[in-house]
Amino acid sequence: MASPAPRGAAPAELVGRARELEIVEELLDDLVVDGRPVLFLGEAGIGKSALLEHAAREARARGYTVLRADGVEFESDIGYSSLNQGLLPIRRYIDGLDPAHVHALGVVLGMRSGDQPDRLVVSTATLHLLQAAAARAPVLFLGDDLQWADPRSQEVFFFLTRRLSGTRIGMLGTARPGYGGAMTLGRVEHHLGPLEPADADRLLRQRFPTLAPRIRGRLLSEARGNPLALLELPPALSPPIQAGRMSAPPTLPLSSRLQSVFAARISSLPADVQDLLLLAALDGTGDLGVLRAAGGGDEIGGLDDAERSGLVQVNLADRRLVFRHPLTRSAVVESATESRRRQAHTRLAAAWAHDLDKQAWHLGEAALGSDESLAALLEARGRRALARGDFGGLPSLLRSAELSPDPAQRSRRIAEAAFVAAHKSGAPAHLARSIADLREAEPGTETALFLAATTAWLIVDSGEDLENGFRILTAAIEAIRPEVDRSGPAMRTSLRVLSLVCVYAARPDLAQQVLELLRKVGVADAVRDRLTSVLDPAGTPPEVLAAIDQDLADLRSTDDPVEVVRLGSQVDFLDRLSRCRPTLERLLVVESGGVQLTEEVDVRRLLAEEAWFSGRWERGLALCEEIEAMADTFHLRRPKVGVYVVRGLISAATGSWGAMRQCADQLRAWTLGGGGRLTQLIGHLILAQHAAAIGDFEEAFARASTLMGDGGGPSSFMPIALWALLDFAEAATRSGRIDVARRFAATLRQRGLGRLSPRYAMITDAAGALVASDGAEAAAAFARALGRPGADAWVFDHSRVALLATERLAVDGASDLAASWAGVASEGFTALSARPWLERLGKAHETIAGIPSQPTAPAGLTPTEYKIVSLAAEGLTNKEIGRRLYLSPRTVSTYLYKAFPKLDVTTRAGLRDALGRAELPRRGSSAGEPRPTGHRAAD
Repeated sequence: MASPAPRGAAPAELVGRARELEIVEELLDDLVVDGRPVLFLGEAGIGKSALLEHAAREARARGYTVLRADGVEFESDIGYSSLNQGLLPIRRYIDGLDPAHVHALGVVLGMRSGDQPDRLVVSTATLHLLQAAAARAPVLFLGDDLQWADPRSQEVFFFLTRRLSGTRIGMLGTARPGYGGAMTLGRVEHHLGPLEPADADRLLRQRFPTLAPRIRGRLLSEARGNPLALLELPPALSPPIQAGRMSAPPTLPLSSRLQSVFAARISSLPADVQDLLLLAALDGTGDLGVLRAAGGGDEIGGLDDAERSGLVQVNLADRRLVFRHPLTRSAVVESATESRRRQAHTRLAAAWAHDLDKQAWHLGEAALGSDESLAALLEARGRRALARGDFGGLPSLLRSAELSPDPAQRSRRIAEAAFVAAHKSGAPAHLARSIADLREAEPGTETALFLAATTAWLIVDSGEDLENGFRILTAAIEAIRPEVDRSGPAMRTSLRVLSLVCVYAARPDLAQQVLELLRKVGVADAVRDRLTSVLDPAGTPPEVLAAIDQDLADLRSTDDPVEVVRLGSQVDFLDRLSRCRPTLERLLVVESGGVQLTEEVDVRRLLAEEAWFSGRWERGLALCEEIEAMADTFHLRRPKVGVYVVRGLISAATGSWGAMRQCADQLRAWTLGGGGRLTQLIGHLILAQHAAAIGDFEEAFARASTLMGDGGGPSSFMPIALWALLDFAEAATRSGRIDVARRFAATLRQRGLGRLSPRYAMITDAAGALVASDGAEAAAAFARALGRPGADAWVFDHSRVALLATERLAVDGASDLAASWAGVASEGFTALSARPWLERLGKAHETIAGIPSQPTAPAGLTPTEYKIVSLAAEGLTNKEIGRRLYLSPRTVSTYLYKAFPKLDVTTRAGLRDALGRAELPRRGSSAGEPRPTGHRAAD
C-alpha cells in the first residue's frame, strides 16, 4: 500500500479547500468510535467529486473500508441501482445476517430471485450489513451526485443517516444546490462556493505555469472560481493562445467534460429559447434592447424559461441579461450548428447598425463568399483595435483577407496580419502557410513593405544578422511605388522596425543612409524629424522636443499600450521616462486583457530602465526577474537584452562583480551572434562604470571611449553614447588626458545637451568643472551642476557628480566645501547600497583629512604649485600627478618649471628639503560659496 500523503496536504485540484479538508479529516478521525453523515452541496465542477476522491484516498490509507454509491442520471429510474453499486464490495458479509435480511439483500443485489422485499426490511438489512463490515474496520460510505440517485436508494440512505451515531459508519455525500432527498435529516450540510480569486490564481499557476498573464486573467474571469473549469479550459486552447501569441476567441472552447456540465440544461429548452440564448451569447453585451431588436420583439419573453432553468439572470431595471456562469455562454455557442450561428450573426448585425465595429464583425462572421466592401470594413475595424493596443484586431485583419476578392488586396492584408503576429508573438507560426503564398509579392507594394518589416522584425527579435534586415527593409522602401501612401500603415510599420534595426546596429552610417533614403522617396519632413530624434536624440530640434513633451502630457489620459511603449522607447535617451512611469505602472495590471505579450515585456523593460535612473534599484531588479521569467517561458530572446543592461549597471554600481560579468558576457555573446554592436557597447558601458568605481581610470577610459567615436564628443546617431557621458568625462580627466577632456566638455556645451534634461545639464556643467584650471572656477561649476533643479532625481549620477566635486575640491584645498559635497555623495550612495562608490568616497575623505590646517610654503609659491611639487617630492611622475589633480602631464611640467626657481632647486631630488623649510597659508571654503544640498527622495 502506498504511504499516505502528509496530514493537511492536498492535491492541486483542492487548492483553496482548507476548511472542507478539515471537515473530512474530522469525520475520518471520529469513525474510529462514532459515525455521522456529512453532505457537501455545490454547483457542477465546483470540486465536490475531488473532495470525495480525497476522502477515499485518506480512508484507504488508514485501513478503512470504502464504499461508493454514485447517482447516475440515466439510471435514476432503476430501483436500488445506487445502493447496489455501494454494497457489492461487502456482499461477502451477507451470509452472516438473519435469513430475512439475507433474502432481502439477495433480491436487491440481484443474487437471487423473488418478490420485491419491503423497503424497511431492505433499509434495516443494509444497516446490519454495514455494521458487520464496520466490526472489522471503520466504513466510509460515499455518495456522489445524490440528486440523481434512484428514489428507492434515496429512501435507504435517508434511513441510514438517522442511525449512524454510535457506529463506525460514516456517510459522505455530494449533491447540487436545492437537493432535498436522502440526507435531508440528521446531516451536517456544507455549501461549496467558488474558489477565492487568490486561490483560483494559485491553482492556475500551479497546474499551468506557462500561461501568458493576460490569458490567465481571461480564464480566471471566465471560470469564476470553478475548479473544473480552471483545470479543463487551458488544455482546450491552442499553444499560441496559451502563450499569449494569439488572442483567445470571444467564447472559449470547452472540453467535452465541460460541455457536458454546462450544456446539460440547454438542450432541454425549446428551440426558440435556445435561439435567444445563442443571440445573447454571440452578442456578449447583455443589452436587452439589442436582443429585442435581433430576436424579434416579443420573443424575448422566452427568456423566462432560461431564467427559470438557472442559465441566465434578467434584470429588467438595468435592461441587461447576464449568464449565471460565463462558460454557459461558451456552451450555448458550441452546441449550435454553423448555420444557426451565421443566422444569429446576421440578425445581430442588423441590430448593431448604429455601431460600425460591432456590425462589421457580425457581418464578417455571417459572410460565406468574398465581399470587398465588407473586407474593407473589417480591415478598418482591425486597425482601430490594434491602435488601441487590442491584439483582437488580428482576427479582423485575417477575416478581411479571407473576404477579399482581389488577390493583391488579399496579399496585402495577410502581410499586415503577419507583421502584427510577428511583433506580438515573436514568430507568426500560425500564419506560415499564408505568408508562404506571398513570397513573390510585387516590389514597391504595401504587401512587400509589410513582408520586409516582418522579416526584419524577426531578425531583430532573434538577434541574427541585423545588416541583412537593414538591406531587406531599405530595398523595400527604395522600391516603393508612387501610388503607395508615404505615411500609411505599411510605411509607418517599416520605419518603426528600421529605426530599431539602426539602434541595435549602433552604426551611424546606417542611420544616415536611412534619413537620406527617406528624403529621396519623399517621406514627409515631420516624419523624418521624429525618426531623427530616435536615431540621434542629442540632435533633436527644439520644435520636435516640444511636440514630444506634448505627447507625454497627453499620455496621462491614454491606456493604449502600443502608444505608451512607442513613446517610452522614443524618450528613454531624452531622459523623459519618468513622465511615462505612472501610465506604465498602470499598464502592469495585465489581467484586464488589454496588454499583449510584447507590450507586457516592453512595459517592464521601460520601467526597469526608469528604475535604474531614478535610483529605485530593488524595483528595477524585480522587474528584470519578471522579464527574464517571461522570456524563458515563451522562448523570447530580445527582451533579455534589457535585463542584462539594467542588471549589469546595477551590479557594477553595487559591487556584485559576478552578476556584472555574467551580464557583460551575455551581451558579448549576443553581439557575436549577429545581434548588433549596441549590445557590445552596453557591455563596455557596464565595465567602464565598474572600472571607475574601483579607480582604474585607464580601463574606464578605454571602455568609455568606444562609445565616443573620435573622442571629441558623443557620436551622432549612436544614442547609447549619451549614457556614457559622465564616464568618459571623468575617465579622460582622471587618466591625465586633460586636452581630450577639455574638447569633450566644450563639445557638450556647443551641442547644447543641457537643454534636453536636468541630468544632461548637470553632466555638462560637471565636465566643465573637471577641466577648470582654477579652483574657484571648479567650485562654482560643481555648485551650478549639483544645483540644477530636478538633477537630484537622477540619484546615482547626482551622487557621482558630488563625489567628483569632493575629490576635486579636496585637491584644491577647499576642505570645508569638499566635506559638504562628500555628505551629499554619501547620502546618495548609502541609499543605493553602492558599496564600491562608498569605498571610493572614503578615500576622498582621507584626502580631505590630510590637508594641513595651517600649511606653509615659501613666498610666491601658489597652492597648485605647492600641491604639484609636494607630489613630485614623493616620487610621483608627471602623468601620475596629472591623474590626481585633473591636469595633463604637460600642464604639470609647466607648473614644475615655474616652481623650481621659486624654491631655488634645479632637480626633483631637491624638492623634499625645500618644502620642509616653509608652510603654505591656510585655504578653506570662501565666504559666500554655494552650499551643497542633499538628494531628492526617489520615491
